[in-house]
Amino acid sequence: MFLDNPETRARNEKGEEDINAARFELYLESNTKGPSATIKGNTIPGDKDLFGTLAEGLYSAEFKLFKERPAILIGEGGGLPTIDGNPNNPANYNEDGTLKPIEDHIMNGIYFHRGNYGRKSLTYDNDGELGYISEGCQTGPNSNGSYGRYLIFMKSAAGFKGNYYLRSNLIEGGNLGTANVVGTGNSRLKPILNVKLIQ
Repeated sequence: MFLDNPETRARNEKGEEDINAARFELYLESNTKGPSATIKGNTIPGDKDLFGTLAEGLYSAEFKLFKERPAILIGEGGGLPTIDGNPNNPANYNEDGTLKPIEDHIMNGIYFHRGNYGRKSLTYDNDGELGYISEGCQTGPNSNGSYGRYLIFMKSAAGFKGNYYLRSNLIEGGNLGTANVVGTGNSRLKPILNVKLIQ
């Protein structure tokens, strides 16, 4: 199985990304004609200054439950690199309470999970306080009523175990990103522009 985002994950030079700018395509070994499922989403957290943004790289990936909902665990959930640091993780602080250098920061508990199914936003109202749909995770669609689309997409990913490949290419106006997931077996690879899960 292969999850691909052939459209822009348009992280600009500031690490920002429009809502639902990422397009995820799921490629299964049983389907040699194209993607078995496609969905929009995001590859950035709800607040890039508070939470880490997953760095480019090749990570393991596996179908799991996240908050009792279907999801893909990335990199076994821990020790993942970040592009701009992650002050939210206690592991990123020295014993004296100062932050470690950004290149030493890590992220933990990273998934591809459901987005905000109430509105087009990576945040929500949590009893009068700001809540975050993503604290570093990759998310499915963020829009009213999007949870049903996410469940249909994840039904195709049930039992997935493979790899998640995230890369970006510099383009005019910012970075164009790609995340791929590569698994064992007779997977088909093709040039991409965003997120892929491959098994």
